Amino acid sequence: MIEISKLNVSIQGTPILRDVGLAVPPGGMIGLIGRNGAGKTTTFKSLTNDTDPTSGDILINGRNI
Repeated sequence: MIEISKLNVSIQGTPILRDVGLAVPPGGMIGLIGRNGAGKTTTFKSLTNDTDPTSGDILINGRNI
């Protein structure tokens, strides 16, 4: 289970993600779609710990990463 709640990420002082939330159940799949600059890559980088969120929670199997 992956859960994201109220995720905020800024890069060099510019807000990129604002209060993003999603939940993916075990065995589930999602697709992130949107125009260029919508925050798809930043969301993925937050999940893989390549970007530090300024606030919010990312839980994988109930464990905050």
